[in-house]
Amino acid sequence: MKGKVLGLGLLAVSMIGAVTGCGSTGSASANSANGMSSANNSSSSSSSSGKTMNIGVILPFTGPAAGNGKDVFQGMQVGADEVNSSGGVLGSQINLDQKDDQSTPSVGVNMVNSLLQDNVKAILEGFDSPVTQAEEPVIARNNLLDEVVVSKSVNFQYPNVIAYNSDNTFDGQAMGKFIQNNLQAKKVAIIYENDSYGTVAVDATTSVWKGSGAPQVVVKEGIPFSATSFTQELAKVKAANPDVLYVVDAAMASGLPDMIQQIHQQGINAKVVAAVGTIVPSVVKLAGNQASQGVYSADMYFPSTQNEQNTKFVQDYKAKYGSEPDKLAFLGYESVTLMAQAMNKAGTTDPSKVSSLIKSQSWDTAGGTMKFNSNGRQLSQYRFFQVKSDGSFNFLN
Repeated sequence: MKGKVLGLGLLAVSMIGAVTGCGSTGSASANSANGMSSANNSSSSSSSSGKTMNIGVILPFTGPAAGNGKDVFQGMQVGADEVNSSGGVLGSQINLDQKDDQSTPSVGVNMVNSLLQDNVKAILEGFDSPVTQAEEPVIARNNLLDEVVVSKSVNFQYPNVIAYNSDNTFDGQAMGKFIQNNLQAKKVAIIYENDSYGTVAVDATTSVWKGSGAPQVVVKEGIPFSATSFTQELAKVKAANPDVLYVVDAAMASGLPDMIQQIHQQGINAKVVAAVGTIVPSVVKLAGNQASQGVYSADMYFPSTQNEQNTKFVQDYKAKYGSEPDKLAFLGYESVTLMAQAMNKAGTTDPSKVSSLIKSQSWDTAGGTMKFNSNGRQLSQYRFFQVKSDGSFNFLN
């Protein structure tokens, strides 16, 4: 799993455009199991001082992505604290009304309907793309601002959608170029999440492999999001002896770290490349430094980002949770703080006016200056890296 890049060229890839891609109620029991307080379903207000405005949050707090949902929500909580300490939104303190989608589309739809009863002014949702795809039409029918926080398969035909994570197609194409041009792979094995997130990412990756020097796919194995054992898939990979093993798995709190461990245990010598945004410190911690060493990936946010807002975000997050935020926490934080800025600037919670304003201008955030395209997809810039023996990242620049 160890390897070095020779002749590495452009490493910050601008992701532009919009297409597709990641693959119970918010009860006290579900939330307390993840160290979170239960939601306070207060009625919302748009102007009166001392009133509360409910903002709906739908994330996985149980199931295979529970740890990831917790990371996102913790970032949201830091953002809400910051917004409320600065006067709130339109004179109201915001309350994050949280619900658990269990990484299950039908449950996600039920949670949207539950939030509608709580008079929420916007819904912040989405870790798993299939869940987001099920929720989007329901949110749209009820004319609410739909902030898709992490999921990459987003249908922009619905109005008032803002997507904070990168575009799945451009992610895949960037990784494809990296594998071919920088790692100079001739034979590639692929293990991917067999849902809308994984299939789009892999199709985008392989679409750039053209010409006489294009890598050959020697193994291509689909897995369910809930998978944690990969014995059969990895046996095929080992037998094919590829130069690169490309892993597209968004189960960052379960399946992905398990797979990294199993790759190491089986002695697979291929360079391991993980999809954009899937290697964060929590994944390395779960998989272990020894198993993670040498893994390549890329991402859009790191706590070392130098700007005043990020310095405050990292300090506040560490003070509240005792660790540095990762990209998931950043996306949660950004979704709350940017939404609040836009509502205050627009002078309304009207979803059409707020989403139009977000798409029309640049925003200063903890991740730097952010812009959105006309569909509502954030335009992101990435840095490639390789995991070091101590679990830290070596940026390839």
